[in-house]
Amino acid sequence: MCIRDRIGEKSRNEALAHAARLKQYIPKVPKEIWYLCDALIKKASHLKGVFTEDPDLTVVKAIMEHLDVHGDVPLPTHLAADSIAVGYVLLELLNTLADPVVPFALYTTALNASKYANKVPIYIVHEQLPTYHSNVFIYLVGFMRHVLKSQFSRMNELTAETLSKVFAPTLLRRPPVGPGSALDDRRSGKSVGEIRAIAQVHSMDAVKFVHYFLKPTVLPL
Repeated sequence: MCIRDRIGEKSRNEALAHAARLKQYIPKVPKEIWYLCDALIKKASHLKGVFTEDPDLTVVKAIMEHLDVHGDVPLPTHLAADSIAVGYVLLELLNTLADPVVPFALYTTALNASKYANKVPIYIVHEQLPTYHSNVFIYLVGFMRHVLKSQFSRMNELTAETLSKVFAPTLLRRPPVGPGSALDDRRSGKSVGEIRAIAQVHSMDAVKFVHYFLKPTVLPL
């Protein structure tokens, strides 16, 4: 077999592998989330500034338009190359979900679970999250663990602490109404200072919840 034939065979194999990955993941998570995470995974060593630096809003707009118009097609190379913009769109997409990855109904339960250094958080994901939400949560945890691997993190400078702080507010959004909401705190007669203190505790507990799952020994993937 000549070199050109071997290269052609390699390309076909890579295409088949890519199609297999699409078949595996697309039914389980929104295609848009898969495309964005896949673009970041392919540049795992070169994600310095992702989630922490301001993106090029022109590229952000182009990525969003592509996902809206061509939702069944992965990001083109020129858009996928801008990891900072891709990361920004990923967080924005998660923020626009009508019900967060950890549903509003389980917000307080998840925060309470973060206080325990045992397997309570795993129980919540496996037993209480709706299947679709659980799939997305586990997929995003897998994504974060991948980019935190030592061979990548020493170059992309990402840490479990950074990713926990970045993703916690999107995965566990505070309910607009009902138990755990700021509105509920105001109606209970709490002062502004008390409400702010509660919000800070909620934020720290949400970070702990996400950070728990970034441990390699937790929830084998």
